[in-house]
Amino acid sequence: MTAEGEVLRCTRASNSGLFQQTIGGMGLTGVILRAGLYLRPVETGWIAQDMRPARDLAEAMAIFEDAAADARGPTYSVAWFDCLGQGAALGRSLVMLGNHARLDQLAPRRRVRPFATPEKRRLNVPLDAPGFALNRYTLRAFNGLYYRAGAAKAGPSLVDWDSYFYPLDAIANWNRIYGRRGFAQFQCVLPLAEARAGLEKLLAAISEAGQGSFLAVLKRLGPDTTAHSFPMEGYTLALDFPVTPAALTLLERLDKITLEHRGRFYLAKDARLTAQTLHAADPRLTALAKIRRDEGWDSRFASAQSRRLNL
Repeated sequence: MTAEGEVLRCTRASNSGLFQQTIGGMGLTGVILRAGLYLRPVETGWIAQDMRPARDLAEAMAIFEDAAADARGPTYSVAWFDCLGQGAALGRSLVMLGNHARLDQLAPRRRVRPFATPEKRRLNVPLDAPGFALNRYTLRAFNGLYYRAGAAKAGPSLVDWDSYFYPLDAIANWNRIYGRRGFAQFQCVLPLAEARAGLEKLLAAISEAGQGSFLAVLKRLGPDTTAHSFPMEGYTLALDFPVTPAALTLLERLDKITLEHRGRFYLAKDARLTAQTLHAADPRLTALAKIRRDEGWDSRFASAQSRRLNL
């Protein structure tokens, strides 16, 4: 629905200009009343996973690049990495390659109900952790144990879809680990040509600061296809940090490294970027802001984020 109250159907072929502005437009072009999505047919609720430990960032990226070059390679690829790794262990990772499991890959007892997945006993964080509980020593110990546990499971296995896509949901109220002040999320993407050097600088800065993250995720993205979408062909890094003065100072450093390596930022996770940093990283959003002014959308559709970032 437009600012005038008119309801339009937008696709790549119909009202394509507005469609392009809306994808990645953070709700700033109008009100989406209904959306249609293409779905991928699958035979089961399971993922055929191949767990591959990587001793450092170079090894992890080599696994990603081999998977991307394989025409019959995995549908999904994601890595947890040790954000406090140093020296030879900088960027050590657990890379998880996955495809939707076929029916014939399931054990006979599971083929009867191929979309049924087992009930899990969820751990629970019953209270907000004190600020001192999350520090470089506890995180270093956790990361070491997590890496060794994952490496022990190296190779192919079947995991249910929920565990593959949402591993943190196995812990109820996991956000309370970060304390009452909560956490800030950071996610950037670096182009392929700059990814190795940029990621090394980002990881070194995080490790040096000792401001680690339980959720530390690396993915390889394909090329962007719309006017404002976040992805570009390259590598995206996603982390959570407890809201502390030290962490906020680190995040400003990560912003600068991202800019130095021609990266951009994921607005769906942003709560603290400056307008200057955003527009320096992604001139496409400067164009979106101009379109909003020219069309009068800026006075009708706005958010706290759009005001902070001059969108």
